[in-house]
Amino acid sequence: MKIMKRATATVIGAAMLIGAGGTAAYAALVYEHGNNKAWNSELVQLYYYGRVQAQGSEWWNIDGQQRWTVSGFLRYYNGGHGDTGRLYTASASGRNDGTIRQRDRYYGDTLDPAADSTRFNYGWSTAPLNEVLVAGDDADLREVSFTVPASSELDGVTPAK
Repeated sequence: MKIMKRATATVIGAAMLIGAGGTAAYAALVYEHGNNKAWNSELVQLYYYGRVQAQGSEWWNIDGQQRWTVSGFLRYYNGGHGDTGRLYTASASGRNDGTIRQRDRYYGDTLDPAADSTRFNYGWSTAPLNEVLVAGDDADLREVSFTVPASSELDGVTPAK
């Protein structure tokens, strides 16, 4: 009888670990434009980890205008820890700056099943190719920005580019 109880407990424990392992974590490269990238990971359904990277020498074509990447940002909101606001990478020095700058953040989720789902917002600030930025002058900055569910709802989702 003792052996039967121990075997049953072992099988139940193993099933719980396998079940938890199947939903414990996932990682997704959410968006990629050259070396401008954003990642979002859900870890044990308790918190998220997001990262954005930006490179000045990566150019965009926005409304027919060539633009260079100034900085990247990420933001989490609606979860258990409020709104992070936009968290920016350091700014690139110019359109030929090949340095990759990164910003990351851990963000706690809520365990309330009735709460709004946590959202992951990310993007990049861009400037025209012929513009040299002067501190405090951001009149020509434009953003490329996306917002997606932070949870595993992302599986199979490809944001519009």
